[in-house]
Amino acid sequence: MALVGFVVTVCLWWLYFRSTSPEAARALAAAPAARRDRMAADAYSQTHLLLVAGVIYLALGIEQVLEHIADPEAGPRLNRSAAVALFGGAAVYLAGRLLFRRLTGQPVGAARLAVAGAALPLAALGTALPPPLALAALAGLLLVAIAVDRRGEPSAAGRSANQPVGRVAGGGG
Repeated sequence: MALVGFVVTVCLWWLYFRSTSPEAARALAAAPAARRDRMAADAYSQTHLLLVAGVIYLALGIEQVLEHIADPEAGPRLNRSAAVALFGGAAVYLAGRLLFRRLTGQPVGAARLAVAGAALPLAALGTALPPPLALAALAGLLLVAIAVDRRGEPSAAGRSANQPVGRVAGGGG
């Protein structure tokens, strides 16, 4: 189960450092100087608080899952606070990431909103499933988020000089 927790961690890394952060750096570099300072201040201060809070809360939820697995007396299901920590932490992280994307001129799109919005209803499911399955459900949701991002990413070769940073020709994300 620790491996599934590691997959969750890698997913969080991928969503920010692989897909969102590089595009934000390009958007900041391309922004006019007068707008760049405000964009950076808004994006990197306000949204990173949400990202960090989401990671911390999610880590608490993972710790609760691992406790349930290690200690049979912890019970067969997560309690509400553990499920909310697990899925609510992911929801806060994903919402913070979407806000960061928005503030740096990157597309958000309905699919990304739907994935982020799906995290909270999963908290109810988290109390009904055995803890390992709840963690696996979260990993599945984050893998879907990566798939949505990859579907919406322009390839470096396919991005035209006139295409806005972070947008895919014909729609996307």
